[in-house]
Amino acid sequence: MSFSLLVILRSLIAFATLFVFARLIRKQQIGQMTMFEYLTGITIGSIAASLSVELEVETIPTLMGIVAWGGITVALAIAALKSQRLRRWLETEPRVLIRDGRIIEENLRKERITIDQLLMNLRLKNVFRVEDVAYAILEVNGQVSVLPKADKRPLQPHDLRLPVAAETLPFTVIKDGQINHQRLAEAGRTTTWLVGELKRQGIDRIEDVSLAQLDDQGRLFVDRKGEWEKGAYPAGKQLLAHLEKLLVDLHQFALETDDPQARRDYRHAAQKVQTILERLKRHFRETTKEG
Repeated sequence: MSFSLLVILRSLIAFATLFVFARLIRKQQIGQMTMFEYLTGITIGSIAASLSVELEVETIPTLMGIVAWGGITVALAIAALKSQRLRRWLETEPRVLIRDGRIIEENLRKERITIDQLLMNLRLKNVFRVEDVAYAILEVNGQVSVLPKADKRPLQPHDLRLPVAAETLPFTVIKDGQINHQRLAEAGRTTTWLVGELKRQGIDRIEDVSLAQLDDQGRLFVDRKGEWEKGAYPAGKQLLAHLEKLLVDLHQFALETDDPQARRDYRHAAQKVQTILERLKRHFRETTKEG
């Protein structure tokens, strides 16, 4: 077997093994991992990478290493669910960094956090004054939770004793041009009703719909494919319209004039305007996609 095929085969084995353990560890983002989970993830990934490209490494022992590390990680996660003492040992505990507008310097030293880092975390939560903080807590995943003081929080309806109707999640009945019949049935609607609602909004083809959601009030929100371009760069579109009109005028002047030199000048100017127009269209198209 050639080296290339061997690398591909070993990479597929490593990928399949990592995929299995990723499913066992469940859905958890990097920012939600504890330091222990992060370090074990790096170790398992390093072992899998060596299995993939380091051909002198034996396949079976390397796979056993991945299985061992992954098995230990899963076993400890399951055990931590049942043992608070083990969970506290693996994940540590949240630590209060600010209480009633006062920084607890001792806890900052224990967590090796500087004042600048603390202030940055406050700003990320839209809090710019330490004295406005009731509690700031360093969570086990490294994130800082911030509770502003009661008089510094945004006003909520319950503060004014205003009744607010309960909200439910919308039903996504169309996604990327495909009807989700299960969600449509859960919403108590039929395909015939959905097609009729789309026609009422001037849409004849399901494939033209990027997303359609039905709320608890029976209102259907429809986002057509490419519809985002309509509201993008209104000033730019106005500029393009002026240039297109100028291009038409230059061609018209070239046809109407009897002076050969003027005709050449008009056509030359039209070519320059055409080039500028194409570049601007491409620029607005690419910039809008990036945004």
